[in-house]
Amino acid sequence: MNWKPVRKRITGLQTVRVAHPLAHDGGALPYVSPLLFSWKDLVLSLARTTTIQAAVPNLSQEERIWLAHSNAACHAKRINLFISPNNAEFSVTTKVDILPDEDLTSLAAKVGVAVADLVMERLGFHWRANMLEIELSPSVGDPDSKKRRPDFVYDPACKYGFQQKSVVVAEAKGSLSRVRAKRAAIRRLSRKAFAEQVQHVIGQRARDVVVAGGYGIAFGAIPGEHAAGAVGEQVSTLAVASPESIAVVAARVQAKINSLSAAATYGPQQVQKIQEQQVPQQQQQEELRRQLEHNMHGPRGPGGPGGPTDGGPRREREQRVASGRIAYANYESAFLLCGADIAAGFLRNILDGRGVADIGPDRSVQEFWVVNDSRGPFWTSSSLVVPWWPWWGTEPFLFAIHETSAKEILRSVADNLERVPDTVNLTIAPIDIGSEPDADLDIAIQGDGLALLPYPQPRPEYRYWDLRKGELV
Repeated sequence: MNWKPVRKRITGLQTVRVAHPLAHDGGALPYVSPLLFSWKDLVLSLARTTTIQAAVPNLSQEERIWLAHSNAACHAKRINLFISPNNAEFSVTTKVDILPDEDLTSLAAKVGVAVADLVMERLGFHWRANMLEIELSPSVGDPDSKKRRPDFVYDPACKYGFQQKSVVVAEAKGSLSRVRAKRAAIRRLSRKAFAEQVQHVIGQRARDVVVAGGYGIAFGAIPGEHAAGAVGEQVSTLAVASPESIAVVAARVQAKINSLSAAATYGPQQVQKIQEQQVPQQQQQEELRRQLEHNMHGPRGPGGPGGPTDGGPRREREQRVASGRIAYANYESAFLLCGADIAAGFLRNILDGRGVADIGPDRSVQEFWVVNDSRGPFWTSSSLVVPWWPWWGTEPFLFAIHETSAKEILRSVADNLERVPDTVNLTIAPIDIGSEPDADLDIAIQGDGLALLPYPQPRPEYRYWDLRKGELV
């Protein structure tokens, strides 16, 4: 994709602090501004959220694959048509005026969902699933039981003070209107998303997890090629409503930021803005200072799991403890994107409580192709032979999973063939290795290891993984 520059930005985040009790005390969530992302980053979030949305009980695996692939490709083509290729700020052109109202609303919603996923990824929530996966069961007669619920659930995996098997939910909204995409309107939209689809879910328990927090995320872009700040409005804007403190901090210009999640590992240099409501100013500042210090240093001191203090990248790859249900659902959709439908089928059978006893030997070994990259090997499958993703110019895309991430989840599967484990130990993918933000990178990768790669040349080697034994054969 010929974006100029190759990374777009969304400058600034409006934080909306809402009053709602929380059962944990984890401190402020640092959010590095601006939000920088490449075309591949956007496509990666778009494809995976579209795949997750197709995870509904009435669809077969074959139907889900078809729906996810066709929808994601279609949405990417439509978004590409209306994005301004030359504006540094992520923006849409006036071409969107040709769309009827319902098509414009649909496009805005898809862009909003993809951007919201980028925001959650930056905040360090790397594992996600369809809200239906956690099977919330409110009490009979509960007036909240008929309220609308958010589409996505994310696992903080014990980050920011969340306990094991705690999850957060996110509702995404988007607008491409000249009126409803203004900053004040987007702020109101995020608050509305939280109030109507998130707030009543916080605190609910499910079979495997408890909802410990939530976010209403709204994105807006005013059509046109005008520069940011023209007539008092930015080209694009973001707002996040949540009961938690979100500290918006400035990214260091010289810091190497290769991915969205990597940016979140850099130490705060300058607090730009944090909007708190119903909290005294002095208490707010002290809380922010204490929470940022905790997030930076962590329990092991500077340079530990909380992140380094010098603004540099992490020296060790961080390990997390994720909910088994969210992890299995996350990687089921990831394997579907990579064409590894046999591995995806194992995960789905375990998630649905059927186990794998009825799966024959011919459906118990998954073929993988190994694509070598500077960050290590990546695994993909049948999509390598016939890449389903549309070609943009002369470059086909290829979805793959970092080898470490693939091995960790597949070994967990072999140890839990009949039931979903309570938790899974997972390693954050190497998201903080790379080059300057304006480099023309050829890869997009997120913390769970799912990546979007260029089609490899020459053809890579292949391997076979025994899903029951949890090892290569």
